[in-house]
Amino acid sequence: MVPIVRYTLPIIDEIQRQINITYQQAVRDNRSVIAVLLGVEPFLGAFDFETPSAYPHSANRQVTPCNPWVTFSDNADADYFHDLLWNMSNAIQAFAVSQGESRWDDIHYPNYALGDTPINLLYGSNVPRLQQIQRDVDPNRVMELTGGFKF
Repeated sequence: MVPIVRYTLPIIDEIQRQINITYQQAVRDNRSVIAVLLGVEPFLGAFDFETPSAYPHSANRQVTPCNPWVTFSDNADADYFHDLLWNMSNAIQAFAVSQGESRWDDIHYPNYALGDTPINLLYGSNVPRLQQIQRDVDPNRVMELTGGFKF
């Protein structure tokens, strides 16, 4: 996922350009691509009523998710498309950063983040507090058996 503050026309144009590049690359590489898509989700006003939570969102910087995804038919291509998604996401974010509408340390929306997204990009300054809660409540780390992001 790509954190974006404001979707400007140049950013939307870059998103479309990166979708095309990504799809064409998969075709050139003879991979089982079906579609390359991206959901633009401007959660307008969603953070106006901030409450304490694990997900650190601020009314002062309302970063919303841009959700790229790829559909493909051969499970053997999973790692290839994982890397392709990272590349596409990084290219879009680099452009948004250059436009002042994203930062490399902006918080990612956990529901859309790839499984290997660094935990600090999901929970920011809350990571130490969440780690302490885990130590207090689940010292045997039983909840980590369910999968998901690990503290």
